[in-house]
Amino acid sequence: KIQTGSNTVSILFHSDNSGDNLGWKLTYTSTGSECSPLAAPLNGHLEPLQSNYIFKDHIMLTCDPGYSLRQGDKEFEHYQIECQRDGKWSSDVPLCKMVDCG
Repeated sequence: KIQTGSNTVSILFHSDNSGDNLGWKLTYTSTGSECSPLAAPLNGHLEPLQSNYIFKDHIMLTCDPGYSLRQGDKEFEHYQIECQRDGKWSSDVPLCKMVDCG
């Protein structure tokens, strides 16, 4: 069994040509980096809601009616973030702020 913390493994195979030369077999499994769980913003929702998220998983954030997603001075109808290779989210979770109708 070989375990590695990187995304590559090099295997050099040498044969002494004895036996039936039937070859060999290699199987592997991989697990992407895991991102920390996220909480939905107050008055908002995350989809899909999962117990864990790994590399390349996406989360869509939306707000309840009467609220809009805000990050700094930017406003969004919906917002998507991605679990990255390093186990960090692509951005901070924006806040759901009450819409100002006046």
